[in-house]
Amino acid sequence: MRIFLSYPSDDRDVAERLNVALIQQGHDVFFDRADLPPGLEYDQAIANAIAASDLFVFLITPASVSPGRYTLTEVKLAEERWPNPDGRMLPVMLRPTEMAAVPNYLKAVNILMPRGDAVAETAHEVKRLTRRLGLTNRLVRRFRSPVGIAALVGVAAITAFSWVMRPWENGMFGLSAVRLPLDVRQHARAVVPLADSGFAIATGNPARLVRFTERGVQVGEAIDLMGEPVAMTRTPANVLVVTRGRDGVMWFDSKRLRAADSGIFDPAVVKQPRHLTNPPRRSGDLQSVAMWGRFGDLWMTTGDRDGEPTVVRYRPLDGIWEVPDFNIDTAGFGPDAKGVRLRRIHKDLWGARMSGPAMLYHLEGFTRIDRFDGKNLELVRCAHDIAEAPSDHVLFLSCENELQEVSVVAKELTLERTRPTLPVERAPGTSSYDLLATDSSRVIVALNTVSEPNDKPRRGRIAEVDSAGVVQPMLDVKNAVVQSMAVTRTSIVAIVRRADGSTDVKVVPRKR
Repeated sequence: MRIFLSYPSDDRDVAERLNVALIQQGHDVFFDRADLPPGLEYDQAIANAIAASDLFVFLITPASVSPGRYTLTEVKLAEERWPNPDGRMLPVMLRPTEMAAVPNYLKAVNILMPRGDAVAETAHEVKRLTRRLGLTNRLVRRFRSPVGIAALVGVAAITAFSWVMRPWENGMFGLSAVRLPLDVRQHARAVVPLADSGFAIATGNPARLVRFTERGVQVGEAIDLMGEPVAMTRTPANVLVVTRGRDGVMWFDSKRLRAADSGIFDPAVVKQPRHLTNPPRRSGDLQSVAMWGRFGDLWMTTGDRDGEPTVVRYRPLDGIWEVPDFNIDTAGFGPDAKGVRLRRIHKDLWGARMSGPAMLYHLEGFTRIDRFDGKNLELVRCAHDIAEAPSDHVLFLSCENELQEVSVVAKELTLERTRPTLPVERAPGTSSYDLLATDSSRVIVALNTVSEPNDKPRRGRIAEVDSAGVVQPMLDVKNAVVQSMAVTRTSIVAIVRRADGSTDVKVVPRKR
């Protein structure tokens, strides 16, 4: 295969190593520009080389995407050669680079984020693309023949017949069981619904983001993440993925999962509040993320892996990580931040402790954190997650598994109404926690039971509760808990973690 390798002169040594690796795979690589004549002949030679190539490899660095670089001209020529870059363009993040500076044409495909040796991983990805392009070229030649055209017509007829019969195969009022690829099910970490339809699952080992349709059919190639996924959430415009290994956050558009930006978290560069003269060492153990603020600021909680837990804010426009400076008591978001899940509820930011003693946090603008302690307030004694309700209310569970709709006025919580969910399950030596999600007028509740003190999974249940309080059980798994769930138009997608540490993905059809 003929490959055009685009790189900045500052990284010629890496490009030389990659050139050798690709030649050893049997490729014809356009690499060395030193022998090309100057002036117009040089430009024409580059254009001819790109026009004759099957694949364009672009090494992304701050230098290669800076204004005025000839590498950007090469990208423009590649765009003219292939208006659709899928399968033809391989952008490689060689050095951390602001995604805002990367041309949109490169961001239209999955950017390779090497976690180890960049040359080895790029050569491996080229090998994979080579097989795909080779198959495509063979199919094109085959289907141009009379026999190929006849075969194509036959396949189309069979496909049309299958589509017509699809409602009868699945049952007139429901979907057939969905079974995702084994490697996704075994390594799933988190799932979110996408903006239009379908869902995305983040997997570990390898760390990737995989997109699926409503019916569980994979869309496109898996996207490499810069580290093992820890948490994931969706805003109206973005999918946010927190990673470990390279501590930081990546965000993608919520419709097509195109990479939008990324930020690497280094506790040493976090800007501290002005009033702290001897700030503690902050932990780099990011755990939860939410987007809140007029300028798309990212708020994250950290654990205690290598320092003190806290809440940090990332300002993408400025590339600044900071510990927010509030006007009054911030005890709720100091060392207590470990294990707190952040949620944007209506226009406010909330936090809920995921396990252990219940605690809710409410950020009032940028001036105050209201803390509601389950030790002192019966209403929140068992609230481990929080969700959005109509009329600016919030939802969380009582100790009797009742769904509580609560209003917030002047630092006070007022119970407005309750709805039943699933029966309480209590046994000696066990505790429970919940996950909440909303969809229009319905609330989806996941109830998990674990053994103490090691949090070993005992039982995971999911139910759908409508506005009238009608409860529809959806899932019940033994020796497992619901780790993450997403609600789509037709299904509830749940990642379950078993007692032995393995994971699986359950796609449960919804009855509308």
